[in-house]
Amino acid sequence: MKGLTRRLRQNLSRLESCFRRRGRLAGGNLWLVLSPDLAKLQQSISVLFALEEYESAVSMLDGLKIDGHPASLYLKLAAVRCSGGSLQRLKSAIEMGNEDFRDLLMDAGFEGTNAHLRWVPRSFHQCDVDHWLAGGQIEGVKFGPDEDVWFLTTIQHNKKDAKIISLYALEPVVIYMVRYVSGKEDLVAQNHLIKRESTGE
Repeated sequence: MKGLTRRLRQNLSRLESCFRRRGRLAGGNLWLVLSPDLAKLQQSISVLFALEEYESAVSMLDGLKIDGHPASLYLKLAAVRCSGGSLQRLKSAIEMGNEDFRDLLMDAGFEGTNAHLRWVPRSFHQCDVDHWLAGGQIEGVKFGPDEDVWFLTTIQHNKKDAKIISLYALEPVVIYMVRYVSGKEDLVAQNHLIKRESTGE
């Protein structure tokens, strides 16, 4: 938590310096300049991305366009959530938004009014994976490593035997790497998995 607070302060200080250079603050408070959506966007980037990736994430978001025009802060926040703190996933989210912003909002879970303001971003780093692998609990994560599950297929509602291999993401939903009986591995959202029950055989 202390590391996260320090990272937020560093990024906000950098933002304040930027505003002052442009004559926007004139000794005032940053929060008087930022709109609620912009404050939420800055906070979310700071929480999800490593400090050294912060400026890259901000710069990449400028590539999100709607009909050739800069995207709203609302859509940028959706892209940040879908990224889960990964620059590669942020790139994919931006590409999705440029193709159809409605898909981006749906994937981010921002379809309802003010849904983006209710979202609380959660950081996810290798230390969290290590904690999970060691048997530690993470809020909202239902399954542990090597746990046997069923993957519920959307077609014909079949069940496929699988084993949890790794925890991949917390945002926009909890995602695991699973391995099927065939040996194939895949990324699957938690809401498509259920605990495998013993057949008694």
